[in-house]
Formats: sequence, C-alpha cells, structure tokens
Amino acid sequence: MAAIKKRYNTRMKGVIPLENTSHNNRSKLSEAFVQYVAAYKKASLAEEKPVASPVYVDAIVSKVAKAYEALRRIIDWKEEHLVRRSVIERILRRKFVNKIYGISISPTIDTAATAESLVHELILGGYFKNGSIPRAKIATVQAVLEKYVAILNSNRLGEEAAPGKERRTQIKRQMSFYRWLLELASCELEYVLVPSHKEYALLELMVTNLDRMIQVRPEGKLSTEAKRIQMLIAVRKALFKCDYPTITFDLMRVKYPDFFGLNATNLDVRTICEELTADLKSSSASEFYAVAEKYDAAYLLLGDAMDRLWQDQHMLTESVEVIPQLLATVEEVYSERLATLRKRLYGIAVFSTLSIFVAGAASLLLFEIPIASLVRGYFSPWAIVADLAIPTVLMFLLVSIIRLPSKDNLVALKNAVSSVVLASSALEVYELFLEKRAAKVQTFIFTVAYVAGGLVALYFIYWIFKLANVPWTSLYINTANVAMVVFAAMLIKQRANELTMLDRENVLDVLIEPFSTPMARLGLWLSTKWKEYNVISILFGALVDYPFSVFMSFLEGWRSFIKEKKRGLH
Repeated sequence: MAAIKKRYNTRMKGVIPLENTSHNNRSKLSEAFVQYVAAYKKASLAEEKPVASPVYVDAIVSKVAKAYEALRRIIDWKEEHLVRRSVIERILRRKFVNKIYGISISPTIDTAATAESLVHELILGGYFKNGSIPRAKIATVQAVLEKYVAILNSNRLGEEAAPGKERRTQIKRQMSFYRWLLELASCELEYVLVPSHKEYALLELMVTNLDRMIQVRPEGKLSTEAKRIQMLIAVRKALFKCDYPTITFDLMRVKYPDFFGLNATNLDVRTICEELTADLKSSSASEFYAVAEKYDAAYLLLGDAMDRLWQDQHMLTESVEVIPQLLATVEEVYSERLATLRKRLYGIAVFSTLSIFVAGAASLLLFEIPIASLVRGYFSPWAIVADLAIPTVLMFLLVSIIRLPSKDNLVALKNAVSSVVLASSALEVYELFLEKRAAKVQTFIFTVAYVAGGLVALYFIYWIFKLANVPWTSLYINTANVAMVVFAAMLIKQRANELTMLDRENVLDVLIEPFSTPMARLGLWLSTKWKEYNVISILFGALVDYPFSVFMSFLEGWRSFIKEKKRGLH
C-alpha cells in the first residue's frame, strides 16, 4: 500500500502551495486538508483546459440515440452515477461477443474502429457532452482495448479441458472471469475518457483520516496494507456509492499499477481476479464500512463546498483559510442537497420500480400467463393486477416511511468538517475488534429468530398473492420479485442517509427490520443472479441493441453525406 502514498506524493510535485497564506493561518489547517486543496486545484485547472480537436456527433442523430437510451435504462436500470460505466460495459459486451462466446462471425476485433465507434456511441447517447472528448482520446481507448483483447486471447478455455460436469463448471467460471474482465475494462475506459481526479483527492483525504482514527484490535491482526485496502473499499462504498467493478478498478490501480502499463499481459490476471474478489468479501469489510458511513456526509459536503468556492478561483485559497466562511458554504450546500433529497429519492424509486414493473410485465406475458393457461387453463384479471401492483405499491410504501435528517444533524456535520480541516481538532478514535468471542447459544437464538422473521415475511407475501388467486406457477416468481423490491428499497433508504450523521430511527423501523432485512438479503442474492440471467436485457441486447447501433451508424453516415452535398451548393 506504500505505492499509494508514493504516487500521491509524486502527484503533488510541482503544485504551488496555498498562496497568500501566512504562517499563522497555515498552522490552522491540517496537513491532509492542505494536500487535498492542492490536489483539488490541480484537478480543477486540468478540467478547465480547452478540448483540442474535439469529437462531434450529429445533433439530430443524438436526439434519437438519447430517446433509445432512456428506454434502455428502464429495462436495465442503474443509479445515475453508475449509468455511464454500465453503458460502456454493455457496448463492450456487444463488441466482444465473438471473443467471449467463441462466435466466429468476426474472427478478429478491429480495435481502431471499435474505439471510435464506442466514443461516438457514448456521445450520441448523451453520456458525454458533444465536443467534450478530444480526438486524441480515441487512440488511448484503442490501446486499452488492445490490452483486453490480448488478455482474452491468452485466457481461452482450451479443448483439453475436462469433459462432462467438470467442463461445465469450468465454462461457468470462465464466463464469470470474462464478465469480471469486461467490468474492469469499462471502468478503465471511463477513467481514460473522464479522469475523476477530484474524487480521488477527496478519497485520499478521507482514507488518510480514517487511517488515523481506526485502530485494529488485536494489533497486528491486519497488515498496514490490508487495513488501508479495507479503508479504501469502505470509503468508495460509503462516500461515492460505488459498485464492485469500480472498487475493483481502484484496487487494481493500487495493488497492480503495472496492469495499466506495458507489462499488463505478463500478469496472472486470473489470480489477481480471485485476490481482489477476496479483498471485497473480507470478513472485516463491514467493520470498516460502519465507520466510513458515519462520516461520509461530512466529506461529501466538503467536496460540494469546494466546488462552490472554486467558482471564483481567487476566493478558493482565501475561503478555506477563513473557517467560518467555509462552514457557511457547507451549510449552503447542505440546505440545497436536503431540499432535493426527497425528490431524488422518489426519482430513484420510480426508475427502480419501473424497471421491476417492466421485467414483471415481460415475465407475465412471456412465461406466467402461457404456463398458467396450460396448467390451469386461465389467468384471472385480479391475479394480473396483483402480479403487477403489489411490488409497485410495496416500493412506494417502503420509500414513504424514510425520514430525513433531524435538525441537530447540521451541527454535527459542521463539527465533523471542522475536525477534518483544522489541525488543532482531534479526530475520534475507533477500535475495531476483529476477533470477537462468539456466544454460541445467543448466536444460535438470534440466527433462528432471523431466519424465522424472513420465513414469516416470505409466507405473508405468498399469502397475499394466494388471496389474489395468482396461480401456483407464478407464486414463487412473484415472491422472489417482492424480495428484490425490498432490497431495492433498502438501498434507497441507505441513499437517504447520505446527509445523515446522527441516526434517526423510529419504532416502525425497529418493528419492520426483523422481517425486511432477511427479505433484503434474499433480494440481494436474487438481484445478483438477475444481472447474470436477465433474459429481458439479453433479448433486448441481441434483438435490438446491435440492429439499433447499425441503424444509428447508417443514419449518422447519411446525415454527413447530406451535409457534404449541401456544402457543395455554395
């Protein structure tokens, strides 16, 4: 993990220290915060540089592509900050289909054409502003694609693999590895096209402070590197709400920087995949996440305040030194985020519910009604209503009971921001006891109660569908669907806590959690499987995605042809 500090120090070389700052003023600021300000300023200046030789796409064609992407997002819903990466992954899956599945329609991949096509598709879909990507980035994207093509070629499943059941297991592992590799590639390509240096500066600030705050017990239980890896994972999940592929990309940058250089193909990528997956599934991960989640709101608001102060570059350095002004800006951005929080929560609820609704409707039309008609002879109208309405109503009920932060929350957040900024403020210390004595009898009782709560919740949902005369062929599908809805609602509730530092639970939460938590755990498992076997998404990709991309390429070519002919009229 020393590699992180080394790279960070290298990044700081040549950065001008805080200007117009007296020795007395500088002593008020913590060293970590001073480094963060310097890194933030460098990233902001880099973002403001004009784009050389930008890539432009046709505006009319872009409107058509954006409309398609809006429909696609309903079918394969992702949270806003994860959409662009998931779109890149989707495009890669389509472009690399012959490498992944062994289809020989196109024996080789033209990485130059693929790179240009990928950038064009992202701009057409509205994931980058028109003219915001320099043409030189296409060559960088091509180099990244060539690396992953080489890795895919060197990690094929040979014909000598064991036959029968063992071979099927190997194929399943191989497909899992390919999926992991494409997810990693999508993260790297997003980073290449739009480096998130501000995010990494804030990440480094929070990880540095957590390193001072967290003490692992017993000492030596985790190495310094393992501790810092777990803090990086916790901060990424708590502060930026990142998914596993994004965090995996960060871990790769930290632990295997050679992967992003000329020696990438010399690494044992399969072993690295297993190692990073083990890091993400570490038994101590939840302990670190609990601390990171408590303080993520303070760092989130600090980042927002820096963005606000940067609007006037000359004010930035002066403002961070005048602590009351910085805290006043924190209060402003807090009020703005709070005002839009409920609206954003309902937006997430609508999109996630709509995605589940569309999937449920497709399942109903393609599988449930035909099967029920064969087995029972009919599918009643009330059963159809229950099939579609219950998950939707449940989602909105669960979201409606989410409570916003209390009035005292802002005071606690400002105090937390002060402790980050001021050198004189003492950070709280957390002792993480990773070796806990298990009270076997008590653990057994709690486990039985937990499982019982989940079974009661499942049976209640099953009973509701039974009352609506839903055929037995659909009962299990619908019950599983509700479990995924509960899981989605729990994620939305976590998002509602993005500004919360002081816990605000009520009696209703305490009563519901013994039943909703095991349902959410089941929903998490089912959601993971749904991503792997999302039939609707797969069919949409096979039957619509590829033909649409061909149509868009033709349409853009036609528009360019017409424009060229019009220029000839002068």
